[in-house]
Amino acid sequence: MNLNKAIPFALIINELISNAYKHAFSDQEHGKINIELIMGKNNQYTLTVMDDGKGLPDNFNLHTISSLGLQLVHNLVKQLKGTITWYNDKGAVFEINFEK
Repeated sequence: MNLNKAIPFALIINELISNAYKHAFSDQEHGKINIELIMGKNNQYTLTVMDDGKGLPDNFNLHTISSLGLQLVHNLVKQLKGTITWYNDKGAVFEINFEK
């Protein structure tokens, strides 16, 4: 991964982990955060950051959220020319796809 992709990539991971620590586990003593990076076909990366916390609110929308950190994630994904999806699966899951 070149430097132009590595820097926003690292910032995205940092922000998603920080948010999990702040929000996902606010009402529990322990929790897990998993980070997975897969290089698929056609030089496509898939980054998945997931936790086993309380999950995302029902009305969660990354495109309209007022959180400065998650707005940063959204803009960094655009900088990577990638896409981001989010959903709940025994906690919050963020999946980011972008080309090498």
